[in-house]
Amino acid sequence: MVHDTACRSVLITVCLLFVCTALGSAQSKKRGQQDPRGVTVVPNTPLAASPERRVALVIGNAAYQYTAPLKNPVNDAQDIARVLKELQFQVILRTDATLDTMRDAIFQFGEQLKGGGVGLLYYSGHGMQVKGENYLVPIDANLVREDDIKRKTINARDVLDKMDEAKSHLNLVFLDACRNNPFLRSFRSASDGLAQVDAPTGTLIAYATAPGRVASDGPGQNGLYTSELLKQMRVPGLSATEMFMRVRAEVMKQTGNKQVPWEASSLVGAFYFAAPPKNTAGTQTGAAANETKIDPAAVERRRARLRHSPFPRRAFN
Repeated sequence: MVHDTACRSVLITVCLLFVCTALGSAQSKKRGQQDPRGVTVVPNTPLAASPERRVALVIGNAAYQYTAPLKNPVNDAQDIARVLKELQFQVILRTDATLDTMRDAIFQFGEQLKGGGVGLLYYSGHGMQVKGENYLVPIDANLVREDDIKRKTINARDVLDKMDEAKSHLNLVFLDACRNNPFLRSFRSASDGLAQVDAPTGTLIAYATAPGRVASDGPGQNGLYTSELLKQMRVPGLSATEMFMRVRAEVMKQTGNKQVPWEASSLVGAFYFAAPPKNTAGTQTGAAANETKIDPAAVERRRARLRHSPFPRRAFN
């Protein structure tokens, strides 16, 4: 009797162990299907959108080898680069750049900008207009004949082409390059100042002064135009369009209307350099911080229409 009781106890114990093992195996298998081994599962909540990429190429040329040096461009470029970094731009800065240095920087700029975002070119130094085209002059340019221009300078259109190839949603071009140019006296086709050109879709081209006019280098550390840019770019919640209106008003005021900054724009949205201020509840008022209200699809549709247009494209397009 005692023997039978012991056998039954052992049998019951074995059955209980078998059932527990089976249940544990099933639960382990279920967990293995739900959670990959070695992976921590987190709730599937959407991530906040990352700020749009901002890439800037900043060039300031002053130490010209074949003509008198300029005073402000290097200071202008360094100060603009510093402010742009504060405003979340990835900055490529070149000062006193030779032709090869400028070409390499433009290539790097285009590569870094690929995939979309906001592209910005700032140039301070000698620039010249020849037959309706604008050229940026490296410090090693020795311009003796008119056909030297295409070989020894940078056509500003080439930079815009790089921006367009990168499919950036918005492009900003600042040309503080309208100083009295000693090279112009040698060329019959050259004109004072820079030429106004049509801006490609999603682009704003800003000039330190009106087309065909010149601007002074400035008595202080920065040129007058750039000094106003530096002030207005920091103003929170100020759109690019409003910023340029303020810059123009102040430059005109300080020069007695002799220097009138100019823009050619085909923007399809609002761009803010600095974030709007926060209200008392801690949320931002106006546009979101550093927001670019650009519709990439609209930009691409406009580009496609221009590519298939029967009319010839003008300079910079």
